[in-house]
Amino acid sequence: MKSVSKLTMKILCGGKIEVPTARTLIATVIGEIAGIKKQASQFDPDKVQYKFTGHFEATSVETGEMFDSGTAYFNDSLSELIASKGEGAMFAVKIFIEPSAKSPTKYAFDFESAVDSKPSDRLAALREAAGVSMIPAPKKEAVKELPAAHKGKK
Repeated sequence: MKSVSKLTMKILCGGKIEVPTARTLIATVIGEIAGIKKQASQFDPDKVQYKFTGHFEATSVETGEMFDSGTAYFNDSLSELIASKGEGAMFAVKIFIEPSAKSPTKYAFDFESAVDSKPSDRLAALREAAGVSMIPAPKKEAVKELPAAHKGKK
């Protein structure tokens, strides 16, 4: 495993971010990141980029290299999610790159959690106080068609 001063998406891309072509209609996995966040600070509010300290490990799909660092820079939705978690929050994600007509760089990063998240204790207390339960969605076979007499009624 190679120690780096900071972990970034560019490192996961093998040092060079290749802009996906318009023919690339699906997101491409570029790597995996796991970490334990100690602290977060907003680095660039215009780009929604955060600097995280803690312990982070990553694997680049492009090169197969493994990295570890005490500092990581992430942006967009991954940053927002990690920043919203408390100190000591752990995460493990797969990182994707995909074409994006909306982005000036013509690409965007996305992520998918590699582990199931557990409900937050603080949010559980709020749901309980508000009387809101997190009922799982019904299985498709459990959903029944409304009788014709009830269709269209509100």
